[in-house]
Amino acid sequence: MRDANEMISSQKAFCENSYNFLTEAYFKAFLSTATSALNKYADAARGRFFANVTHRLPANNLLRKRYPLHEEGWEPAIAIPLRNDGPGFAIAVRISIESDSQQVCFARHELLLGDILPGDFSATFEALVVSPCSGFNALVTVSWEQTGDPERKYLTFEVHIAPQKEDIDWATLATLHPYSTDVAKGATFVGRSEKVLALANKLLRTPMESFYVTGQKRVGDLSGQPVGLRRSRAACGISRYLPE
Repeated sequence: MRDANEMISSQKAFCENSYNFLTEAYFKAFLSTATSALNKYADAARGRFFANVTHRLPANNLLRKRYPLHEEGWEPAIAIPLRNDGPGFAIAVRISIESDSQQVCFARHELLLGDILPGDFSATFEALVVSPCSGFNALVTVSWEQTGDPERKYLTFEVHIAPQKEDIDWATLATLHPYSTDVAKGATFVGRSEKVLALANKLLRTPMESFYVTGQKRVGDLSGQPVGLRRSRAACGISRYLPE
């Protein structure tokens, strides 16, 4: 694109210095048409290479992960969640962080991440808890380039880092197993309300619709069926409900 523009500019200068009916009536018109075509191509290509970097923080800009900021000498790795909305590469991505606290310091205040594909990514800053604190705020600045645009883009936002609870006995919890193979019932059955409701709607319709539930052994996909049916399906890990 740059070479083509330079060539057209040099030929326009030639037309001004070598005025005759050929350059005035034909060559200058050709160069004008070439400039217009080149600009249209550049506009179309710029859309394909567009890159926009945003953060993936909730509305209150609070990091979902919490850190042991009450432990002096702890070295947390603070990850800032980001996203390139694309569709093009974010080129030469730089991210810097500045804290408003003297109790937490960063090993490096700026990271060079290079070229980033469209999608989610994170920037991780190594920190040091100099003295216990109850949380702190940081100002994050992200800059990047995109193909076909010489101007560098910037994104600045504030992030809030919250501490972990001080009364949690992590040493004891490290030896416990948080999962169970028992059938979950009542309040312990979480995260599947919509799926259960969808299955119930199929069962209650007249006539009842066909559907099936699949899963590995011992994950509960056969729970609630008659014992004989559970045994017959256990080998393949499939339970199936059919209209009568």
